[in-house]
Amino acid sequence: MLLSMNMSLFFATNAFYNTTRDSVLGQLTTLSLNCGQVIFAYYSWLRGYEVFKLQVSSTMIKCLRGMLCFIPVVCLGPNIVLLLGLPIQTQVKWFLITGAICAGSTISTDFVFSYSYIRHIWKMRCQKMDVKQQYYVISVYGLSANVFAFLALLCFVVMQLNAPSATPTMKALVINCIATMLFSCFLAVSVTLLVVMKVALVRPSVLSGQRSNGSAVKRFLEVTSRDDGSRLIANP
Repeated sequence: MLLSMNMSLFFATNAFYNTTRDSVLGQLTTLSLNCGQVIFAYYSWLRGYEVFKLQVSSTMIKCLRGMLCFIPVVCLGPNIVLLLGLPIQTQVKWFLITGAICAGSTISTDFVFSYSYIRHIWKMRCQKMDVKQQYYVISVYGLSANVFAFLALLCFVVMQLNAPSATPTMKALVINCIATMLFSCFLAVSVTLLVVMKVALVRPSVLSGQRSNGSAVKRFLEVTSRDDGSRLIANP
């Protein structure tokens, strides 16, 4: 829900910013987008930790934990640059640098998450691995959400590279418009998949018609969320 509210804020502020070019709206747009990346990364960690623990080494788990502690600071970089009041050329330069670092951190975590999901799905299908069905649901929907989030990030890069200038060309405007539409669609699909994943975990009968032990699933979600969150700041 928090991610959905954050993305709604982004879409609203971005729409007004593209119309008015107000600097405050621009900062809110950047802040909401960066907060969305942080929320997405943390939610993926909390929900998929048990899968990651099965598929990657303890050293990689420690690296992921460190990156997740570092990501909030990195993702605020572009906003800090906008607030410093630097000369326009210097501001653009550092905005792009901090944005690239933020994107790189997000891509790195998404890559490890996706690798874990793919490895888990492959083992379940090809090696008949006997694990909780919840892990399979998390892997399938988590991987799908990561793919669309990655596509949205690529579209955002294209948007920034073709951002309208004082005298934009028609080609730049068309590319920016297409990239913006695709970015919005991919982002909406990614958030929707996370919502569907939660529904599939809590109420699988809604999607598949199968009955499940609702109390057991609820305990699974509560325990993993509590334990995985503590592992983010504690040693395994």
